[in-house]
Amino acid sequence: MTRFLTPQELLQVAQTLPGDPACHDLGVLDGICARARARYMGRDVYGSDWLKAAAMLESTALHEPLEDKNLFFAWLVAEVFLNTNGIYMQYEPEDPSPWCCGRSTRAQASRRSPPSSGPGRPPDLLSPVCHASRRVRVFAL
Repeated sequence: MTRFLTPQELLQVAQTLPGDPACHDLGVLDGICARARARYMGRDVYGSDWLKAAAMLESTALHEPLEDKNLFFAWLVAEVFLNTNGIYMQYEPEDPSPWCCGRSTRAQASRRSPPSSGPGRPPDLLSPVCHASRRVRVFAL
C-alpha cells in the first residue's frame, strides 16, 4: 500500500533546503500531493510509485511553490516519496545535479553531446519554454 506525503511533510522537506526558502503558495503543495493520489474510474491515474514520484517531481518543478531552489526541491520531494514507500535510489551524489540543478558533471560529460547549433539540435528539456510546450501525461489503466 502506498503512503502519500502531506503538504505539511513537503514543508518539512523544504525546510531542509539550504537557505530555507519560503513557500509562496501552500495550495501548490496541496496540488502536488493530490496529483499523486489521483484516481479515475476506480483506478490510480499513476499506476506505480515511480510514476507517482514522477508526477510529484513534474508538478513541483513546473509550479515552483518556493521562492528559490524549486528544482532541487522537486528532486527531494520525489526521492522522499520513494524512500517513504521503501524504494531507495542508488546514485553518486553528483549524478542527479545535471537533471535538477543544471550543473555539468562527469556523468554528463561521458555522454555524446548534441550539436551546439542547427536544425537537428534537441530542445533543452530543463528550459521553462520546453516544459510549457511538451507536457506529458501518463495514464496507467
